[in-house]
Amino acid sequence: MPQTSNGVSYDLIEARWMHTYIGFHGQSYELGGFQDGEKVSSKQNTATHTQQKTFEGNNMIFQSNDKGGTFTLTMVPGSHTNNLLHYLYQQSINADAGVDPTFSITCANDQTGQVTKGEGCVIQQEPDDQQNSGAYTLAWTVLASEYTTTRNAPDINLD
Repeated sequence: MPQTSNGVSYDLIEARWMHTYIGFHGQSYELGGFQDGEKVSSKQNTATHTQQKTFEGNNMIFQSNDKGGTFTLTMVPGSHTNNLLHYLYQQSINADAGVDPTFSITCANDQTGQVTKGEGCVIQQEPDDQQNSGAYTLAWTVLASEYTTTRNAPDINLD
């Protein structure tokens, strides 16, 4: 297992299976320059199903129509990806009428087959500057109007 100069061990096995792409105006770019051990986190905005009780105490289950989600990209400051994300952020602020400033984000795990996609994405705001003695990172928050996750089919026959 590789080690840093101060003797801390790290494992690259997961990193090589994960790929994150930005799609903008017909172009696709694989992102790099992530903070060690903190690549991308994502989640749906709201639960797909929620439960409430009636006055009589019966359970009702509701399905949400909210298909949105949030991605957090944790970058080291000197990466080219920071420049790209800043450019996309500026595009969303300065977009003229008739120009689509949104982009897509795709996170794929080659080992498990899981693919998480965000469509109609914009960057929420510029990340907070962190000036500390430890890891200096920039956490970009990306809002997706449509968030989907697909996984491989189960290994058992459920029919």
